[in-house]
Amino acid sequence: MKKHNILFHFANLKNTTYIEFGVDIAPDKVKHFLGSALMALVLFAFFGIYGAAAALLVGVAKEVYDVFKPRPTGFNFADLLADALGVVAGSAAAFGVQVAPIIVKIIMAWLTIN
Repeated sequence: MKKHNILFHFANLKNTTYIEFGVDIAPDKVKHFLGSALMALVLFAFFGIYGAAAALLVGVAKEVYDVFKPRPTGFNFADLLADALGVVAGSAAAFGVQVAPIIVKIIMAWLTIN
């Protein structure tokens, strides 16, 4: 399986020291993120927080379907995490917030936990 490599650059403003690390993200996770972000962007614009909740519910429903479909692949929490991050990004974009710093902070917090 081919993975996307995303490179983050963080700068220490005092010393202008850069820290780099790569994160491998499977194409399936990118699809989950982008699909949820697009849904949340549209639904949040029309229905507010209820639209964001609906977009996340679609992701949960898809994972439940994966458990019961004819060739089950099981419930994947990593897919659900990608959906949740996409909902946050799409909702924030619809709300007019700059999304990149928020997503980077969420990913960094998740990486330090795992």
